[in-house]
Amino acid sequence: MILKSKLSKTAYPIADPDKWVTGDKADIDPVVLGRIAYLGKVHGTVIVITQGGGFRSFEEQTRMYNLYKAGKLQATAAKPGTSRHESGLALDSSTPIYRNMTSKELMKYGLHKPIKNEPWHGEPVETAGKSLTAIKNQLAPEDLTSQMKKKFGLSGVTTDYIAAYKYAEDLAAGLLAGRKDFAAETMKYLYSYKYWESLREKLGL
Repeated sequence: MILKSKLSKTAYPIADPDKWVTGDKADIDPVVLGRIAYLGKVHGTVIVITQGGGFRSFEEQTRMYNLYKAGKLQATAAKPGTSRHESGLALDSSTPIYRNMTSKELMKYGLHKPIKNEPWHGEPVETAGKSLTAIKNQLAPEDLTSQMKKKFGLSGVTTDYIAAYKYAEDLAAGLLAGRKDFAAETMKYLYSYKYWESLREKLGL
């Protein structure tokens, strides 16, 4: 997914997640990833998001919960619809430098650990004291991929191509806002798409 974060990009330092974060990081809020990437950069350590410790769809959470109830999962799992991972704002990591830090120590990175008995679980400080409903309604990132599919009738192949662009968020947001004037570099990327003529027609470019 191409996500547009509702969190401040300037409140806390960020670094490149491609360099400092690995593992199950797909579809986590980009600002959250940037913040934990900065933590990794400061300590010279790549932060590993554990398998299943990033974003989870309702279906994925259901699968994990069923495994937990069947005694086939070492950790606990929240009921589907109640997991903070479903917001795209939570992550789990057992990387020692992160796991051993307290919420107080994480504050300067814009992160905190809201669940006392889960030292691997982290979230942005903006979620502190908020209910899951408030988190999902007020803070969860916007899914620009779904919006583009709905507005322009784009296929998954096409949105995956757009998502692979290094400035995908800005491109997707611009298209949804009706922009027609993109930088030469962006247009060159779009021109190189093998179905460009069809895409141009759908986008009205």
